[in-house]
Amino acid sequence: ETAIYLSVASPRASKAFYEELGMSADHDYGDKFIDFTIAPGGPRLGLLTRKSLAKDVGVDAHGEGFSAVVLRHRAGSAREVDHLLSTAESVGGRVTVAAKTSAAHYSGCFTDPDGHHWTVTAPA
Repeated sequence: ETAIYLSVASPRASKAFYEELGMSADHDYGDKFIDFTIAPGGPRLGLLTRKSLAKDVGVDAHGEGFSAVVLRHRAGSAREVDHLLSTAESVGGRVTVAAKTSAAHYSGCFTDPDGHHWTVTAPA
């Protein structure tokens, strides 16, 4: 099993954001830890406070800036890409790249309320 853990200001608030994007929490421990299954057979997504996650991996909790990590979701259609970008923005995220078509795909980018970067793409 593969899991991706994101540090967030409030796991409970971030849970609401990700639920609006269509995810369902498997385990909910309030502002301690939230765990999602993104898709059957796919990686799990976990939300913890920055302090807790930093402690778990033995680093300073005060690091800042772009983490050089971008999460990617492959949507089924351009319509789904547009829906996810619109929903993300309406529930506290920020669209950083408007959806557009390239030679190979249709895609756009957003950040969640804690600044984690996502690219959403679909076949062109």
